[in-house]
Parts: sequence; C-alpha cells; structure tokens
Amino acid sequence: MVRVKLDNRIRTLIENGVAKGHRSMYVVVGDKAKDQVVTLHQILTKSIVGARPSVLWCYKKDLGFSSHRKKRMREVRKKIATGMINSKEDDPFEVFVSSTDIRYCYYSESHKILGNTYGALVLQDFEAITPNLLARTIETVEGGGLVILLLQSVSSLRQLFTMSMDVHSRYRTESHSEIVPRFNERFILSLSSCKSCVVMDDQLNILPISSHIANIEPVPAKIKTQQELSDLQQAMADSKPIGQLLRKCKTADQGKVLLRLLDVVTEKTLRATVSITAARGRGKSASLGLAIAGAIGFGYSNIFITSPSPENLKTLFEFVIKGFEIMDLQEHGDYELIQSTNPDFNKALVRINIFKDHRQTIQYIHPTDAAKLGQAELVVIDEAAAIPLPLVKDLISGPYLVFLASTINGYEGTGRSLSLKLLQQLRKQTSVPTTANAEKTANSRTLHELTLEESIRYKPGDEIETWLTKVLCLDATNVHHMLTGTPPPKECTGRSLSLKLLQQLRKQTTVPTTANAEKAANSRTLHELTLEESIRYKPGDEIEIWLTKVLCLDATNVHHMLTGTPPPKECELYYVNRDTLFSFHKASEAFLTNLMSIYVSAHYKNTPNDLQMLSDAPAHHVFVLLGPVKEENKKVPEVLAVVQVLAVVQVCLEGSLSKNTVKTSFESGRRGTGDLLPWTVSQQFLENNFATLAGARIVRLAVHPDFQGMGYGSRALQLLQQYYQGEFPCLNEKVKASDKKIRSINNHETVALLEEQIAPRENLPSLLVRLEERPAERLDYLGVSFGLTLNLLKFWKKAGFAPVYLRQTTNDLTGEHTTIMLKSLNAEDDAELGNWMGDFFQEFRQRLINLLGFQFRKFDPQLAMSLMFIRNNPALKEMREKCKRIVWTPKQLRLVFSNRDLRRLSQYSKNMVDHHLITDLVPTLASLFFTEKFAESVNLNAIQSAILVAIGLQHKTVDELSPELNLPVNQILAIFLKGIRTLSEYLDESFLNGMEEDIEESRKTVAKKVTINDNDENMEKLRSLDDDLKEGEERVKKQQKKDKDEMINELRLDNYAIKGNDDEWKSAVSDINLTSAKSGIVSVKSKRPEMMKRPLPTFEPPGPKLKKKKLNKYK
Repeated sequence: MVRVKLDNRIRTLIENGVAKGHRSMYVVVGDKAKDQVVTLHQILTKSIVGARPSVLWCYKKDLGFSSHRKKRMREVRKKIATGMINSKEDDPFEVFVSSTDIRYCYYSESHKILGNTYGALVLQDFEAITPNLLARTIETVEGGGLVILLLQSVSSLRQLFTMSMDVHSRYRTESHSEIVPRFNERFILSLSSCKSCVVMDDQLNILPISSHIANIEPVPAKIKTQQELSDLQQAMADSKPIGQLLRKCKTADQGKVLLRLLDVVTEKTLRATVSITAARGRGKSASLGLAIAGAIGFGYSNIFITSPSPENLKTLFEFVIKGFEIMDLQEHGDYELIQSTNPDFNKALVRINIFKDHRQTIQYIHPTDAAKLGQAELVVIDEAAAIPLPLVKDLISGPYLVFLASTINGYEGTGRSLSLKLLQQLRKQTSVPTTANAEKTANSRTLHELTLEESIRYKPGDEIETWLTKVLCLDATNVHHMLTGTPPPKECTGRSLSLKLLQQLRKQTTVPTTANAEKAANSRTLHELTLEESIRYKPGDEIEIWLTKVLCLDATNVHHMLTGTPPPKECELYYVNRDTLFSFHKASEAFLTNLMSIYVSAHYKNTPNDLQMLSDAPAHHVFVLLGPVKEENKKVPEVLAVVQVLAVVQVCLEGSLSKNTVKTSFESGRRGTGDLLPWTVSQQFLENNFATLAGARIVRLAVHPDFQGMGYGSRALQLLQQYYQGEFPCLNEKVKASDKKIRSINNHETVALLEEQIAPRENLPSLLVRLEERPAERLDYLGVSFGLTLNLLKFWKKAGFAPVYLRQTTNDLTGEHTTIMLKSLNAEDDAELGNWMGDFFQEFRQRLINLLGFQFRKFDPQLAMSLMFIRNNPALKEMREKCKRIVWTPKQLRLVFSNRDLRRLSQYSKNMVDHHLITDLVPTLASLFFTEKFAESVNLNAIQSAILVAIGLQHKTVDELSPELNLPVNQILAIFLKGIRTLSEYLDESFLNGMEEDIEESRKTVAKKVTINDNDENMEKLRSLDDDLKEGEERVKKQQKKDKDEMINELRLDNYAIKGNDDEWKSAVSDINLTSAKSGIVSVKSKRPEMMKRPLPTFEPPGPKLKKKKLNKYK
C-alpha cells in the first residue's frame, strides 16, 4: 500500500472539534471514498481520551460490503486465495469494521435511532438523502464527532446540481414531469459557508470550495468547568434526594429544569402543568426520568407515563433507574422492572413496581387510555407533539400533576404548532392569585414553562449545527415582530414547539378576576420550562449552525419591517421566482428564512422535507403579499426590503389528466402520485371527467403572526383568484423562456475537480415578479384541503369556497377531519360536467346529513350547521343561484307525513304534549329543512337551526346539548318549540293548499274516454263539471214548467172565473145604491146556462177520522 502524506488541516480540524466539543463534517468525493472513513475515524480515536467512538452507518439498500462478521471473513479468505490481497498485511478497512462498534441503518429505518448518540456518522447514497434524513441523523452525533458524507465519483461538483434524487419521483405528475433540482445546488453551495466542513476527493485532497480552512490554526484544549452547575450542586448537596439527583445533570440548564420539576413535585398541589420545551439533545427525557425518581422519593404512589410508543421512553426509564441507584434503591430488593410482552414493542420497559416503603408504581399507558388515570398523582407526557391534540387534552384534564415535554427547533421542532396552541390555551387559563380570589385560587391549576437551551451532546457554537439549521431552515420559529403602529401580540412569540398544544394549555390556565373567580378555581397552573444547552455537544457548534440555516430550522435573522400596517386594499401580490429564492444569495437566504418562519408560526405541521418540495416540485408556486413601498424607502437595499412580507401563499397546480389515465387508474384501483384534489373528488362522486379539469390547490396560506386577523389573508386570496381568472393580463411573453435559460448547466465547460471554483450564480432574475409580468395558467377551479375547524371553515366560506368532501376518519396527528373545499373560476357551466360545483355541494350536503348521526356526531351544532348552509353567504351567491331549490309538493310531503303526524306536531307546537311524542318526526323535519325541500319563506334563526341539527340529525339528547350551547334545558326546549311551531304551520298550510288543489283538479279533470267505431272520426269531448251542472239545471227547469202547466189544466180554474165585462157590470150596479146596502153585500143576477150544463167536480171522501184518545190525567 502506497502511503500518502495527509493534509495537516484535516487533522487540525478534527482535533479542534474535540477540543471545543464541536462536530466537524467531511464530504468525500470519489469511488474509494469508503476507504477514507477508516483514516478519519483513526484520527478521531487518537484525538480523544476515552473509548473508541461508535459509528452510525446509514445507507439506502446496498451497503457495498457485508456487515456480517463470519460472512466477511469468508470473503477475506477468498481474496487471499485468489491473490487479491496480501495475507501478511491487514486490510485497514477490515480491521476498522471488525474492531469498531458500528450501527448499520437503512434510511427507511432512521427513525429508530432518534435519541441515541454516536461518535461518527457515515452517509452514503447521496441520491436517497432527504432534508429529514439529514436533520434526523446529524443530530445524533456527539460533540467532537465526525459527519462523513460519501459522494460518487464526479468530474465536477456542478453535476450534483442536476442529479436526480429518489424523492423526485413523488413530485412528478402527468401534467408536470420536469424536475428542476434547486435544493441540490443550494445544499452544495452551503458547504462553503460551514467553517467546520471540508470537501475533498477520495485521496483526501481538499477541493477549492473549502478554501475557508486554508489558514486554520490549532485550538488549545480548554478545561472549562461549568461553574453555575457546580454551584447549584453544592448548594443542594445536603438536600436529599434533590442534591443526589442534581449530580446526574450535565448542564446548568438541565439542573435548573430538574430543580423546578422537583419544586413542583414537593408542592403536591396536583393542579399544575409543567411544560418543558427544548431542541433535541438538550436532556428533556433525562430530566423527566430524574424528576420521576424524585417523585418516588417524595412519596408519589401512582405515576403514569405516556408516549406514542414505549420504545421512545428508553432514555427516560434509563434515568429513572439511575435516579434509583443514586437514591440507594436496589433492584429486586426495592423495585422490579417489567418489560412488555408485545412483540411490536421489542421488550421495552413498561412498568416499575417499587415496594421499599409502600406500594408505588410507574406505569406506561397508551395515549388513548386517558380513562385509566382516575387514581393518578403524576402524569408525564413525552414528545406531546407526536400525540393527537384531542388525546393530549384528555390526558391533561384530570386532577393530577402533569409534566409535558415538547421539542422545539431541529428536526422534530418544525412541527411545533400543536404544542404551542395547547400551551397558549393553558396560559390563558392560568390562575394568578389576588386578594379578592385568594381562597378560590388555591385550588386552581398553574402553568410552569421551562426551556432547555444548552446541548448535552456538543458545546455551544457548534458549526455543524449552525450550518444544518441554516440549510434546512430548522430555526424558523423566531419571527421578528415588525415595527408597526400596533404592538405585537404576546401569544406570537414563536418560542415553543407546538402552536396548538401551547394555546390549549394556556387557555386552561385562567387568570382570575372578580368575574371569573369560580372558573379560575377549577383551572390548572402551567409551568413552562426550556432547555437550551445541548447534552451531546457544546454551544457554538458549527455543524448545528450550518444545518439549521440550510434546512431553515431556526430563522432568527429577520429584519424589522420599515412600514406600519397598510390597508389590505393597498397591498399587492407578487410571484416568487424559485430559481432566485434557492440560489444561496445573501438576500434570497434572508427572504427564504422569513418565509419559513411565517410557515412555522402559522401552520400546524412542517418538516424539512417541505423545503425540498417547495424548491424542486414543478407544480408548486409561491406568492407573497407585500405592503406598498413608500417613496423614501424605494432606495432601501433588497436585504431590508425582503422582510416586508405580510402573507405567503403556496399553490400546487393539479388536474389536467387524460381520460385514459383516469379510466385506467379507477379500473385498476391505483392512482398516481400528486393530484390530491382531482383523484379524491373524482373517486367520491364517481365523476371521471372532473380529473380532466385544471385546478390549483392552495397548500399553505400563512399570515405573519403580528398581522393575523387583519384581512391580509383574504386580500392575498382575492388577488390570487383574480390572477387565475385572467384579470392581470401579462405584458411580458418571454418570462418562461428566460427561466429555462437560467437552469441550463453545461458540464462540458467545467474545469477539473481540484481547480473548480463554485459560487452562487450572477445575473439572476428578479426575486419578486409582478402579476402583470407573468402569464397565468388556465384554471377551472381553486381548491384547498385542511383539518376542519370552525374558524377555518368560516374563512374559506367567506372567500367563496364550498365544501365537497369530509373525511370520516380523523387525522392521526391533529385529531381533525380532513376537508376539501372548491371554488369554480368559470362563470359558465362546463360542457360535460354542467353545474358541477352546485351538484357536488348538494350531494355532499345530503351525505353529510346522513352521517351526522354517526362519525360526525361529536361535531358542535354550529360547525355542522355551517357545513350545510350557504344561504347567507354573498361570496356563494352565484353558485346558490345555479342550485335550484326543489320544493316538495303536498303530495310528496304526504309520503313522509300522515295526518296523525301533523296533528302531533300541531299539538306539540301548542304545548299540549311532551317533546318525546314527536322525537321520531324531528329527523325527517331536519333533513327536509336543511336540504331546502321547504319553501324559501320558511326560516329559522341560528339557535333554532343549531338545536334542530343537534336533535334531529346528530340524535343528541337535550341534556347533551345543554353544555354545548351553554343554555339550560328548559330554555333549549322553549326555543325548540318555537322552531317546530314554524315548521308545523308551514306543513299545515301546505297540506291545506294541497287539498284545495286536489278538489280543483277533480273538478277540472273528469277523464273518461269512450270507445267509438274505428271509422267514426268524432270523439266525445271532455266536458267540465260546470257544463254538466248547467245542462242538468236547464233540463230540470223545463220539466218543472211542464209539470206546472199540466197541474193548472187539471184544476179547471175557468169554472171559478167571474163572468161579464165592464159594461155589463156597470149596467148591473147602476140602479143600486152601494152606500145604503146593509153589510156591504149586494146580489147581482147573472146568466149561467153553460155552467149549469157542466158536471160538478167529484171528490173522494177521506177515511174515517180517528178519535184521539183522552189521557187519564190522574192515572
């Protein structure tokens, strides 16, 4: 073997890292890079005083050599037999593999090594590395350790810029298949900014990109004792068991947190919540373990520990046992350990029984077993951010002491919103004793917040930590408050892990006042603790700084805003050029950090992988909302101007799938990657044509925490909609061509690897592009998918979006139901789908009504009602007009309601019967009302509608509904009665109108066909009932007249007529004096010859008249 002189700078860098307690990173390029791992590890072994450093070796699939000792020896013997190696000389690599403790790990199983500590890390298969893997693995290296990245042989580092990564296959869709690997370029360029990173070839020749270590000087080893920790340990040395447990602490931060935990334990109020927040590697689990051991020493009997898996509690139980040992408790004699028999838990420790003084138990429970905490005195929740928020709320609701641990910054800290919201809620409910409510506050729950900042693995100032934080934007939590006219909210500090979790906890910590003294008496106290010092390495670790910046894990360098709070109407939306954003330019890095900080503060879940998706995914685009720039600030450098971001919108273009692709996918039961909305909606409504439409899914809509609730999010959404509707005509047609020119890299023009100088590109296009300068894609709809909450639902409905999908199962992390809402961008109906938006919503509403009694029964009535109502929303007016209200006719109503049903409703509306008599009718009434089967004039107020939803659709009892609406039962029943009265009156009126229509119809439709000869062309016409009655009336009148005439003729009235005319009467009475006539009667002679001749009429005598019998009066 030819020996080559080693560059002394490499040895100096390793020794300096050991001396300062910082990690160092080595990127080795070449096919024989694996062999140089031995050399670097050997230098590290000689530089440290202690055991041989362990190694974590991560790879994709093929390791390149056997990790099995016997199999490797067989391979060595074969090589000796064939003469490939000399048997007299030891193979350095074989000696290294045989004598070193190496943990081999697939990238897919890297989650299993969280919490472990190694002296060196080897990463191979660069194409399989993701930001998550970088953050997850590098954080396991202790201070003074090595991070070794093996790269394949390349003629130029620029070839890595365009390398296709494995993760890119998930970014490709049918309509967006061209990947631009921007993240690789930024990653390689960031290596030059890390002071503790060296890039070299497989012969250990340092490449020009690492020119920053040209003048590296050895650092003398400094023996610096932690005076603060020593003073703390000496002060508490005589206090048992506190002094004993403090001796196990490694940093001052950890000692302070442990002391605060034990202080809360000794109070024994059982109404306190202690929150510990820290980055990974700060000693949270160790502090909790020692505190649990101290609680056992102070007599706590029932202690429960929960975590997503008992395997995550390895470190915690380890320090519980160390605490027992220092407290002179012996295993088997004073306590026993019980391991899990579940094969999935790998014999993890789940229970410790202590029986020294009295029966005491430390028991692991699953997060879903909150009901088993009835006798608990102390509940410890480790990694609360990984537990669904509703479960955490249940776990902290009991009358016991709660220790809550969460991770901020770093890999796991990017999803901080869960814990932050819960802790914010606890802060609001914290009881602060006052003179007025001192007695009631004694039983309230307090909140203690603790923070661990110092790393245990490495010392402060670690360069690798700085680099990784910068590259992955892992420190995107400290959003700097902007200089505005209004002060920043106290809740938006962005210091803790999980937004939702912190908010929830702070809300449960009520500040007592005269008005809420009673409520404060039942609240919890919240103690928030923070660990900042690392356990593995010392402060100032360069690798930590680099990683934080690269992955945007801790965005702290954000400048203050130079403007106030502008009116939303004056703000403008800009398109962000991603080529410039990820170019590693100084201004673009500040802008990127600002974006990620807003993301983390506003969104519930973020991972470093989101950064790579934002940079490389071809379908993703970024827009920012900026305030107007004043004239005096137009000359401000771009470094200061980039911080004027009020809101960020990230969209993903989806759809435009071919019909053949959709048909094939549904027939095979498989769907392609991406295109979340088209596949989900098409599958739900069995409408293949929907996937052919072009749409955009709004992935993130984040507003700066200082300006939330001021209308900036709505303004950004409004401008985005107008942009995709074509209201911003593009004046520059060469935008896309220039982008392609920027991305091209000619590898044939690159120089040799040892002479190559790599720097950020120059002549970059503008970072921010006005909407008028970029042509908009043609879209049919905008969509959004989010975890359902009432506030978010109201926001998107106000913007004109309508729900079309609601997942029946909850999200494992948040406990929320995923919701999809859409908004059509076309005023005219689609040629094939028609009014698809209205049809989808109506079908969704009908499904939701049927499911409210099952999976969605736990919804608040207000949330359920808001999902179904679009009536009073001006933004949905156009869609509502296209959705025709189909009012049921009385005939249709009679199919579901009988006359007795109406009578029951009427009796209840008059308060004549109990509400149980109509319980069976309420679901039908509610279903018809909310599906708009009643006339538009039928209106119920909000509270009446909410009660109708809860009782009729969710099948809740009045007692269950009372706490939800915060109303007494009798008042709910009174409001319910008024609503039923309105519906009952409408049904009565409808049935009455229906009866009138039936009578009128029967009068007008006497349908009777008479069959006539086929040759006869005349058919009898249908006549109305009025015509028939009129004809019958005429016949009756004619018959009556005929009968009258016959009767008159039969009576011979002429026989009784007075004969004689006027002349005859004059002559007859001329000789008679009428005045002298007695009694006024005069007899006149008349001639009656004809009358004498006529026979007199004959009459038959009536029958014998019966004599009425006289009743005996005295009988």
